[in-house]
Amino acid sequence: MKEFLTDKEDVKHLPGYAIWTNEDGGHEHVTVVPRWKSRNLVLVRGLAWKLGDVLGLGEQEEERETTDSAEQIWTELQKHPIWNRSKYYCFVYDYITLGFVYYCESSQRVNEAGEDYRAAEEILRHYGIERRVRSML
Repeated sequence: MKEFLTDKEDVKHLPGYAIWTNEDGGHEHVTVVPRWKSRNLVLVRGLAWKLGDVLGLGEQEEERETTDSAEQIWTELQKHPIWNRSKYYCFVYDYITLGFVYYCESSQRVNEAGEDYRAAEEILRHYGIERRVRSML
């Protein structure tokens, strides 16, 4: 994880994710995933967007193996303050198909029947991101 974060300023974290502001003023994120064919973990990086009170995490754009352990990565993330620039976050591609939205503070899923979900849904719709329910037929 350090190799992605050493030259980054203003790094924040969500559980399992580091988020930072890039040179263009946009945001990026990195997380770690296990790889079936390798003993090493894989760092996965992608773009992120601050959409009002929702942080949208985009799909992976770069992968890099790491020899860091999951514990080392967790320790590295904890060195950075928690992301506090939005109330919610979602994985944009999952939101479109599944509708999942999470609270930044707790990483708990937002109840789809509640006001907070409707607020997040309205923000995402404002930015052109809408849930698409697929028919099983």
